Amino acid sequence: MACRSHRTFPLCLGSLLFSTLGPAQEMRETPHGRLETLHGYTVVSLEGTPQEMGKACGQLLGPTIRRVVQAMITDGIGRDRAAYENILAGSRRMEAHQPADYREEVRAMAEAARVAYDDLLLLQYFGDVRRCISGPGSSALCTSFAVLPPNTGEEVCLVGRNLDYFDHGVGEYASILVHYRPEGKIPFVTVTWAGIVNGWTLLSLKGIVVSNNTAFGARKESLEGISTCFLLRYVAERAGSLDEGIALVRQAKRACGTNMLIAAGRPPGGAILEFDSERVMVRRPTRGFVGAANSFLSLYDKDVEGEVFHGGRLGCVQNLVDGRRGRLGLSDNLAGAEGVPITTMNLHSAMIDATNLRIRVAMGRIPAYRLPYRAFRLTERRLVAEEEVDSADGKAAEGE
Repeated sequence: MACRSHRTFPLCLGSLLFSTLGPAQEMRETPHGRLETLHGYTVVSLEGTPQEMGKACGQLLGPTIRRVVQAMITDGIGRDRAAYENILAGSRRMEAHQPADYREEVRAMAEAARVAYDDLLLLQYFGDVRRCISGPGSSALCTSFAVLPPNTGEEVCLVGRNLDYFDHGVGEYASILVHYRPEGKIPFVTVTWAGIVNGWTLLSLKGIVVSNNTAFGARKESLEGISTCFLLRYVAERAGSLDEGIALVRQAKRACGTNMLIAAGRPPGGAILEFDSERVMVRRPTRGFVGAANSFLSLYDKDVEGEVFHGGRLGCVQNLVDGRRGRLGLSDNLAGAEGVPITTMNLHSAMIDATNLRIRVAMGRIPAYRLPYRAFRLTERRLVAEEEVDSADGKAAEGE
Protein backbone atom coordinates (compact mmCIF):
# COMPACT_ATOMS: atom_id res chain seq x y z
CA MET A 1 0.00 0.00 0.00
CA ALA A 2 1.46 3.36 -0.96
CA CYS A 3 1.70 5.99 1.73
CA ARG A 4 -1.04 8.57 1.95
CA SER A 5 0.17 12.14 1.69
CA HIS A 6 0.19 13.97 5.03
CA ARG A 7 1.87 17.26 4.46
CA THR A 8 2.91 18.35 7.94
CA PHE A 9 3.50 17.24 11.47
CA PRO A 10 2.15 19.69 14.06
CA LEU A 11 4.81 21.96 15.50
CA CYS A 12 5.24 21.25 19.20
CA LEU A 13 8.89 21.64 20.10
CA GLY A 14 9.71 20.40 23.55
CA SER A 15 6.64 18.21 23.94
CA LEU A 16 7.03 14.98 25.89
CA LEU A 17 6.52 11.40 24.83
CA PHE A 18 6.24 8.49 27.25
CA SER A 19 8.10 5.46 25.91
CA THR A 20 7.06 1.95 26.87
CA LEU A 21 10.05 1.81 29.21
CA GLY A 22 8.37 4.32 31.51
CA PRO A 23 10.23 7.64 31.79
CA ALA A 24 9.23 10.62 29.67
CA GLN A 25 11.46 11.43 26.72
CA GLU A 26 11.86 14.65 24.78
CA MET A 27 10.24 14.83 21.37
CA ARG A 28 11.01 17.46 18.74
CA GLU A 29 8.98 18.06 15.61
CA THR A 30 9.27 20.01 12.41
CA PRO A 31 7.12 20.01 9.27
CA HIS A 32 7.39 16.50 7.77
CA GLY A 33 9.56 15.15 10.58
CA ARG A 34 9.65 14.05 14.19
CA LEU A 35 12.54 13.02 16.45
CA GLU A 36 11.91 11.01 19.60
CA THR A 37 13.66 8.63 21.94
CA LEU A 38 12.20 5.14 22.24
CA HIS A 39 13.86 2.39 24.28
CA GLY A 40 16.87 4.70 24.53
CA TYR A 41 17.29 4.88 20.74
CA THR A 42 16.83 7.90 18.51
CA VAL A 43 13.87 7.34 16.18
CA VAL A 44 13.27 9.80 13.34
CA SER A 45 9.98 9.77 11.43
CA LEU A 46 9.90 11.42 7.99
CA GLU A 47 7.15 11.80 5.42
CA GLY A 48 6.45 13.64 2.19
CA THR A 49 8.45 14.44 -0.93
CA PRO A 50 12.21 13.84 -1.16
CA GLN A 51 12.90 17.54 -0.59
CA GLU A 52 10.54 17.66 2.40
CA MET A 53 12.04 14.58 4.04
CA GLY A 54 15.62 15.66 3.41
CA LYS A 55 14.99 19.11 4.84
CA ALA A 56 13.22 17.73 7.91
CA CYS A 57 16.02 15.25 8.63
CA GLY A 58 18.67 17.95 8.26
CA GLN A 59 16.77 20.26 10.61
CA LEU A 60 16.28 17.57 13.26
CA LEU A 61 19.75 16.01 13.11
CA GLY A 62 21.97 18.84 11.85
CA PRO A 63 24.59 18.82 14.66
CA THR A 64 24.90 15.02 14.57
CA ILE A 65 25.14 14.95 10.77
CA ARG A 66 27.93 17.53 10.89
CA ARG A 67 29.75 15.41 13.46
CA VAL A 68 29.42 12.28 11.31
CA VAL A 69 30.74 14.11 8.24
CA GLN A 70 33.66 15.44 10.27
CA ALA A 71 34.59 11.97 11.55
CA MET A 72 34.03 9.88 8.42
CA ILE A 73 34.90 12.36 5.66
CA THR A 74 36.99 15.29 6.91
CA ASP A 75 39.07 13.42 9.48
CA GLY A 76 38.72 10.02 7.79
CA ILE A 77 38.96 9.99 4.01
CA GLY A 78 40.07 13.63 3.94
CA ARG A 79 43.36 12.91 5.69
CA ASP A 80 44.71 11.69 2.37
CA ARG A 81 43.87 14.46 -0.08
CA ALA A 82 44.62 12.37 -3.14
CA ALA A 83 42.37 9.56 -1.90
CA TYR A 84 39.65 12.09 -1.05
CA GLU A 85 39.71 13.58 -4.55
CA ASN A 86 39.73 10.12 -6.11
CA ILE A 87 36.72 8.90 -4.11
CA LEU A 88 34.89 12.20 -4.63
CA ALA A 89 35.34 11.87 -8.38
CA GLY A 90 33.99 8.33 -8.18
CA SER A 91 31.04 9.50 -6.06
CA ARG A 92 30.14 12.18 -8.58
CA ARG A 93 30.31 9.60 -11.34
CA MET A 94 28.09 7.21 -9.40
CA GLU A 95 25.67 9.99 -8.44
CA ALA A 96 24.52 10.36 -12.04
CA HIS A 97 23.10 6.82 -11.92
CA GLN A 98 21.04 7.16 -8.73
CA PRO A 99 17.27 7.72 -8.76
CA ALA A 100 16.52 11.43 -8.89
CA ASP A 101 14.42 11.22 -5.70
CA TYR A 102 17.44 10.17 -3.64
CA ARG A 103 19.71 12.85 -5.06
CA GLU A 104 17.09 15.49 -4.25
CA GLU A 105 16.75 14.21 -0.70
CA VAL A 106 20.52 14.30 -0.09
CA ARG A 107 20.79 17.83 -1.45
CA ALA A 108 17.92 19.08 0.73
CA MET A 109 19.46 17.40 3.79
CA ALA A 110 22.88 18.94 3.13
CA GLU A 111 21.38 22.42 2.89
CA ALA A 112 19.28 22.03 6.04
CA ALA A 113 22.10 20.45 8.06
CA ARG A 114 24.59 23.05 6.85
CA VAL A 115 27.15 20.62 5.45
CA ALA A 116 28.88 20.67 2.09
CA TYR A 117 26.91 18.72 -0.49
CA ASP A 118 30.07 16.99 -1.74
CA ASP A 119 30.83 15.73 1.75
CA LEU A 120 27.32 14.36 2.26
CA LEU A 121 27.54 12.82 -1.20
CA LEU A 122 30.75 11.04 -0.15
CA LEU A 123 29.07 9.79 3.00
CA GLN A 124 26.44 8.00 0.90
CA TYR A 125 28.75 6.43 -1.69
CA PHE A 126 32.27 6.08 -0.33
CA GLY A 127 31.90 2.38 0.53
CA ASP A 128 30.84 1.39 -2.98
CA VAL A 129 33.30 3.75 -4.64
CA ARG A 130 36.19 2.43 -2.57
CA ARG A 131 35.24 -1.14 -3.51
CA CYS A 132 35.17 -0.31 -7.21
CA ILE A 133 38.50 1.48 -7.04
CA SER A 134 40.52 -0.77 -4.75
CA GLY A 135 38.40 -3.76 -3.68
CA PRO A 136 36.37 -4.35 -0.51
CA GLY A 137 39.26 -4.75 1.94
CA SER A 138 38.72 -6.50 5.26
CA SER A 139 36.46 -3.95 6.92
CA ALA A 140 33.19 -5.30 5.53
CA LEU A 141 32.19 -8.54 7.24
CA CYS A 142 28.43 -9.02 7.60
CA THR A 143 25.87 -11.78 8.04
CA SER A 144 22.29 -12.00 6.76
CA PHE A 145 19.90 -14.96 6.87
CA ALA A 146 16.24 -15.95 6.73
CA VAL A 147 14.65 -18.80 8.67
CA LEU A 148 11.39 -20.16 7.27
CA PRO A 149 8.71 -22.73 8.12
CA PRO A 150 8.87 -25.47 9.26
CA ASN A 151 11.86 -24.21 11.28
CA THR A 152 9.87 -21.38 12.83
CA GLY A 153 7.30 -22.09 15.49
CA GLU A 154 4.59 -20.35 13.46
CA GLU A 155 4.07 -19.54 9.79
CA VAL A 156 6.50 -16.63 9.92
CA CYS A 157 9.72 -15.53 8.26
CA LEU A 158 12.48 -14.66 10.73
CA VAL A 159 15.45 -12.63 9.54
CA GLY A 160 18.78 -12.20 11.29
CA ARG A 161 21.24 -9.49 10.43
CA ASN A 162 24.66 -8.31 11.61
CA LEU A 163 26.36 -5.25 10.14
CA ASP A 164 30.13 -5.30 10.63
CA TYR A 165 32.11 -2.30 9.40
CA PHE A 166 34.55 0.36 10.56
CA ASP A 167 32.97 3.54 11.94
CA HIS A 168 35.55 5.90 13.54
CA GLY A 169 33.34 5.83 16.67
CA VAL A 170 30.33 7.23 14.78
CA GLY A 171 28.01 4.38 15.77
CA GLU A 172 28.08 5.42 19.42
CA TYR A 173 26.31 8.74 18.81
CA ALA A 174 24.80 8.52 15.32
CA SER A 175 23.04 5.12 15.20
CA ILE A 176 19.34 5.74 14.58
CA LEU A 177 16.13 4.17 13.31
CA VAL A 178 14.35 6.12 10.57
CA HIS A 179 10.69 5.53 9.74
CA TYR A 180 10.09 6.75 6.20
CA ARG A 181 6.67 7.45 4.72
CA PRO A 182 7.68 8.61 1.23
CA GLU A 183 4.95 10.15 -0.85
CA GLY A 184 3.50 7.58 -3.25
CA LYS A 185 5.74 4.73 -2.07
CA ILE A 186 5.71 1.97 0.56
CA PRO A 187 6.58 3.06 4.12
CA PHE A 188 9.58 1.35 5.72
CA VAL A 189 11.99 1.52 8.67
CA THR A 190 15.76 1.44 8.28
CA VAL A 191 18.65 0.95 10.70
CA THR A 192 21.18 3.60 9.76
CA TRP A 193 23.27 6.60 10.88
CA ALA A 194 22.37 10.26 10.96
CA GLY A 195 23.14 11.60 7.49
CA ILE A 196 22.75 8.28 5.65
CA VAL A 197 19.48 8.33 3.70
CA ASN A 198 19.23 4.63 2.94
CA GLY A 199 20.70 2.39 5.64
CA TRP A 200 21.77 -1.23 5.80
CA THR A 201 18.83 -3.19 7.25
CA LEU A 202 15.31 -2.29 6.10
CA LEU A 203 11.78 -3.58 6.85
CA SER A 204 8.83 -2.34 4.79
CA LEU A 205 5.15 -2.15 5.62
CA LYS A 206 4.65 -4.95 3.05
CA GLY A 207 6.83 -7.25 5.17
CA ILE A 208 9.81 -7.08 2.83
CA VAL A 209 13.23 -7.18 4.51
CA VAL A 210 16.40 -6.24 2.63
CA SER A 211 20.04 -6.10 3.69
CA ASN A 212 23.41 -6.18 1.96
CA ASN A 213 26.73 -7.93 2.50
CA THR A 214 29.86 -6.90 0.63
CA ALA A 215 30.94 -9.92 -1.43
CA PHE A 216 34.60 -10.64 -2.07
CA GLY A 217 35.81 -11.73 -5.47
CA ALA A 218 33.43 -9.85 -7.76
CA ARG A 219 34.69 -9.97 -11.36
CA LYS A 220 32.71 -7.01 -12.71
CA GLU A 221 32.14 -3.87 -10.66
CA SER A 222 31.11 -0.47 -11.94
CA LEU A 223 30.66 3.10 -10.78
CA GLU A 224 27.92 3.50 -13.37
CA GLY A 225 25.06 1.93 -11.45
CA ILE A 226 22.82 2.34 -8.44
CA SER A 227 24.76 2.13 -5.18
CA THR A 228 24.22 -0.97 -3.07
CA CYS A 229 22.42 0.77 -0.21
CA PHE A 230 20.22 2.85 -2.47
CA LEU A 231 19.24 -0.38 -4.21
CA LEU A 232 18.10 -1.71 -0.82
CA ARG A 233 15.87 1.31 -0.36
CA TYR A 234 14.64 1.08 -3.94
CA VAL A 235 13.41 -2.46 -3.28
CA ALA A 236 11.91 -1.64 0.14
CA GLU A 237 9.89 1.28 -1.27
CA ARG A 238 8.55 -0.58 -4.29
CA ALA A 239 8.38 -4.35 -3.80
CA GLY A 240 5.14 -5.92 -2.61
CA SER A 241 6.49 -9.47 -2.74
CA LEU A 242 9.69 -11.49 -2.83
CA ASP A 243 9.41 -12.02 -6.58
CA GLU A 244 8.88 -8.31 -7.18
CA GLY A 245 12.01 -7.54 -5.15
CA ILE A 246 14.06 -10.05 -7.13
CA ALA A 247 12.79 -8.59 -10.40
CA LEU A 248 13.75 -5.06 -9.34
CA VAL A 249 17.34 -6.14 -8.65
CA ARG A 250 17.56 -8.03 -11.93
CA GLN A 251 16.33 -4.99 -13.85
CA ALA A 252 18.53 -2.48 -12.02
CA LYS A 253 21.77 -1.09 -13.36
CA ARG A 254 23.90 -2.60 -10.60
CA ALA A 255 27.28 -1.39 -9.36
CA CYS A 256 29.21 -3.55 -6.90
CA GLY A 257 29.57 -7.21 -6.00
CA THR A 258 27.03 -7.96 -3.28
CA ASN A 259 25.16 -10.69 -1.46
CA MET A 260 21.70 -9.17 -0.93
CA LEU A 261 19.08 -10.75 1.27
CA ILE A 262 15.45 -10.24 0.28
CA ALA A 263 12.89 -11.83 2.59
CA ALA A 264 9.11 -11.65 2.72
CA GLY A 265 6.62 -12.16 5.53
CA ARG A 266 3.42 -12.96 3.64
CA PRO A 267 3.80 -15.60 2.39
CA PRO A 268 7.05 -16.43 4.22
CA GLY A 269 9.96 -16.59 1.80
CA GLY A 270 13.53 -15.53 1.28
CA ALA A 271 16.44 -15.53 -1.13
CA ILE A 272 20.04 -14.42 -1.40
CA LEU A 273 20.80 -12.50 -4.59
CA GLU A 274 24.47 -12.82 -5.50
CA PHE A 275 25.38 -10.21 -8.09
CA ASP A 276 27.98 -8.05 -9.70
CA SER A 277 27.39 -5.37 -12.33
CA GLU A 278 26.76 -7.94 -15.09
CA ARG A 279 25.01 -10.97 -13.63
CA VAL A 280 22.62 -12.09 -10.87
CA MET A 281 22.25 -15.51 -9.30
CA VAL A 282 19.32 -16.22 -6.96
CA ARG A 283 19.99 -18.69 -4.15
CA ARG A 284 16.83 -20.18 -2.60
CA PRO A 285 16.37 -21.73 0.87
CA THR A 286 17.62 -25.20 1.71
CA ARG A 287 15.87 -26.93 4.63
CA GLY A 288 14.06 -23.68 5.48
CA PHE A 289 17.22 -21.60 5.74
CA VAL A 290 19.08 -19.26 3.40
CA GLY A 291 21.92 -16.97 4.31
CA ALA A 292 25.09 -15.20 3.26
CA ALA A 293 28.28 -13.85 4.66
CA ASN A 294 30.90 -12.28 2.35
CA SER A 295 31.63 -14.99 -0.21
CA PHE A 296 29.84 -15.79 -3.43
CA LEU A 297 28.58 -19.37 -3.30
CA SER A 298 26.98 -19.68 -6.72
CA LEU A 299 27.44 -16.54 -8.85
CA TYR A 300 30.41 -17.93 -10.76
CA ASP A 301 29.18 -21.54 -10.97
CA LYS A 302 31.10 -22.65 -7.91
CA ASP A 303 29.41 -25.84 -6.72
CA VAL A 304 29.50 -25.40 -2.97
CA GLU A 305 26.02 -26.47 -1.92
CA GLY A 306 26.11 -27.06 1.82
CA GLU A 307 29.23 -24.96 2.41
CA VAL A 308 27.00 -22.24 3.81
CA PHE A 309 25.90 -24.59 6.59
CA HIS A 310 29.11 -26.29 7.62
CA GLY A 311 31.32 -23.65 9.15
CA GLY A 312 31.93 -20.07 10.19
CA ARG A 313 29.24 -17.54 10.99
CA LEU A 314 26.41 -19.16 9.05
CA GLY A 315 27.30 -22.59 10.34
CA CYS A 316 26.81 -21.29 13.87
CA VAL A 317 23.33 -20.03 12.95
CA GLN A 318 22.43 -23.29 11.24
CA ASN A 319 23.39 -25.25 14.37
CA LEU A 320 21.06 -23.06 16.44
CA VAL A 321 18.25 -23.52 13.93
CA ASP A 322 18.72 -27.28 13.97
CA GLY A 323 18.62 -27.29 17.78
CA ARG A 324 15.28 -25.49 17.94
CA ARG A 325 13.63 -26.69 14.76
CA GLY A 326 9.90 -25.99 14.81
CA ARG A 327 10.11 -23.82 17.92
CA LEU A 328 11.95 -20.74 16.73
CA GLY A 329 10.53 -17.28 17.34
CA LEU A 330 11.61 -13.66 17.49
CA SER A 331 12.92 -14.09 21.03
CA ASP A 332 15.55 -16.60 19.89
CA ASN A 333 18.65 -14.49 19.61
CA LEU A 334 20.15 -16.15 16.54
CA ALA A 335 21.78 -12.95 15.30
CA GLY A 336 23.62 -12.46 18.57
CA ALA A 337 25.01 -15.96 19.01
CA GLU A 338 28.70 -16.30 19.76
CA GLY A 339 30.62 -16.78 16.51
CA VAL A 340 28.03 -15.13 14.29
CA PRO A 341 29.12 -11.46 14.36
CA ILE A 342 32.67 -10.21 13.97
CA THR A 343 32.94 -8.91 17.52
CA THR A 344 35.52 -6.18 16.90
CA MET A 345 33.32 -4.32 14.38
CA ASN A 346 29.70 -5.37 14.91
CA LEU A 347 27.82 -2.06 14.51
CA HIS A 348 24.28 -3.37 14.71
CA SER A 349 22.54 -6.68 15.19
CA ALA A 350 18.87 -7.40 14.52
CA MET A 351 16.23 -10.12 14.53
CA ILE A 352 13.15 -9.34 12.43
CA ASP A 353 9.73 -10.99 12.20
CA ALA A 354 8.85 -10.04 8.63
CA THR A 355 5.35 -11.52 8.93
CA ASN A 356 4.27 -9.45 11.94
CA LEU A 357 6.42 -6.38 11.17
CA ARG A 358 8.46 -6.61 14.36
CA ILE A 359 12.15 -5.89 14.82
CA ARG A 360 14.53 -6.37 17.73
CA VAL A 361 17.74 -4.42 17.32
CA ALA A 362 20.93 -3.71 19.26
CA MET A 363 23.17 -0.82 18.25
CA GLY A 364 25.24 2.05 19.61
CA ARG A 365 28.34 0.27 20.95
CA ILE A 366 30.73 -2.34 19.56
CA PRO A 367 30.10 -5.24 19.56
CA ALA A 368 26.41 -4.42 19.31
CA TYR A 369 25.19 -8.00 19.73
CA ARG A 370 26.27 -7.97 23.39
CA LEU A 371 23.88 -5.10 24.14
CA PRO A 372 20.21 -5.50 25.09
CA TYR A 373 18.01 -5.91 22.03
CA ARG A 374 15.16 -3.38 21.88
CA ALA A 375 11.80 -4.34 20.38
CA PHE A 376 9.75 -2.28 17.93
CA ARG A 377 6.73 -2.81 15.69
CA LEU A 378 6.18 -1.10 12.35
CA THR A 379 2.74 0.36 11.71
CA GLU A 380 1.46 2.47 8.85
CA ARG A 381 1.61 5.64 10.90
CA ARG A 382 4.70 5.13 13.05
CA LEU A 383 7.32 2.89 14.63
CA VAL A 384 6.04 1.71 18.02
CA ALA A 385 8.26 0.67 20.92
CA GLU A 386 7.22 -2.66 22.44
CA GLU A 387 8.01 -4.40 25.69
CA GLU A 388 10.82 -6.89 25.34
CA VAL A 389 9.49 -10.22 24.17
CA ASP A 390 11.71 -12.15 26.57
CA SER A 391 14.58 -11.78 28.98
CA ALA A 392 17.21 -13.39 26.80
CA ASP A 393 18.74 -10.16 25.50
CA GLY A 394 22.41 -10.45 24.72
CA LYS A 395 22.39 -14.24 24.99
CA ALA A 396 22.33 -16.93 22.35
CA ALA A 397 19.26 -19.12 22.04
CA GLU A 398 19.55 -22.37 23.93
CA GLY A 399 17.86 -25.66 23.21
CA GLU A 400 15.46 -27.03 25.75
